[in-house]
Amino acid sequence: MGLADRMSVSGHIDSRAERHIAYPVMLVALVALVAAATFGHAARDMPAESNATFEQLDADRDGYVSRDEARALEGFEAAFDRVDDGQDGKLDAEKFAEAQALYDRMRAEQFVNDSMTTARVKVALIQDPQVKALDVTVETHKGAVRLSGVVDDEEQARRALEVASGVRGVTAIRNSLTLKRAEADASASEKSKQ
Repeated sequence: MGLADRMSVSGHIDSRAERHIAYPVMLVALVALVAAATFGHAARDMPAESNATFEQLDADRDGYVSRDEARALEGFEAAFDRVDDGQDGKLDAEKFAEAQALYDRMRAEQFVNDSMTTARVKVALIQDPQVKALDVTVETHKGAVRLSGVVDDEEQARRALEVASGVRGVTAIRNSLTLKRAEADASASEKSKQ
């Protein structure tokens, strides 16, 4: 029986595990809508913002932002290169505004992709019977996933890492999981110091 089949007549999801699967998916949809609205609004305000950024970056005041000057914006190189159709390594104010809009769209897309990856990893962890997924937090930045939280033992930690590494969109995994035994030992050590 699928998730849709297990929903009550009122539209509520019956099982606790299924709610934890559905919530990340709904969250991703909400994030995508908010990002689209936010970046759509930002695009209308782009000329003034872009002009101020252009003036800040144009250190030599020659009326162009060079590739070297644009390096002050992390990750801007791809947008710069796509817009620099003359391949002269510099952008005038108009081309810079175009690159800035492209850069903002690329950042919004990365945010949505990371949110989708986080949701897919969380769903995969919830579906795995060996992992107590409700105790594992998943964070994603540019495809790199960080797992944190408390697990029962090293086998659960290993399995969580294995499950996450098999999810589409995951480029790297950082293990910040804590074992319950280690957490209990640290808590006991703190109490004995007091």
